[in-house]
Amino acid sequence: MSNEITTEPLLSESKKSTRPKKTWWVRFDRYNGKILTLTQRKISEYTPETEMVAEVDNPICRDILRGKVKKTNYAVLWDFKKECWNLDVKSTTLVITPRDNKLKPIRDDVSPENCDLYVRLFKKDNSLLVSVNLKNIAETMNLADIGFISTTANNLLDLYLTRKNDPDYLVQIVPVNAEQLI
Repeated sequence: MSNEITTEPLLSESKKSTRPKKTWWVRFDRYNGKILTLTQRKISEYTPETEMVAEVDNPICRDILRGKVKKTNYAVLWDFKKECWNLDVKSTTLVITPRDNKLKPIRDDVSPENCDLYVRLFKKDNSLLVSVNLKNIAETMNLADIGFISTTANNLLDLYLTRKNDPDYLVQIVPVNAEQLI
């Protein structure tokens, strides 16, 4: 018996592409997200008062440029999870999704006009007033009008009342129904 060991070179199981991800530049109306120009080259000329320019990597841009889909069916909107501008289908459906799983304190130093959801606490009668700024939500999500509300869970807008500076001490949960609120 011989103690010979044969070795073979290991082949990589999957070849990863070394090509950079394809990006496009989009010039759009800053108030309604309407796509004005879509190109593969960087856009330098635009009107900053009414327009914005963003770099996007959505593969639907290729189909828009080739004429496979209508440019008017899409709009530019802010993606809160990725924190960047992206293209998406125009819609009248407000999709409520969680941004993260963290408890955040209700701030009293902001104006109701600048918030999507505003909570006011009245200590005298132990009541809470929750209000929504529909105009701000529609502008943020690039919705012309809110026709439908879509949620992945029923308790996305619930308020968790805790002891001050101690989020581990839960006092009460205040359920907020998104459909009734909006």
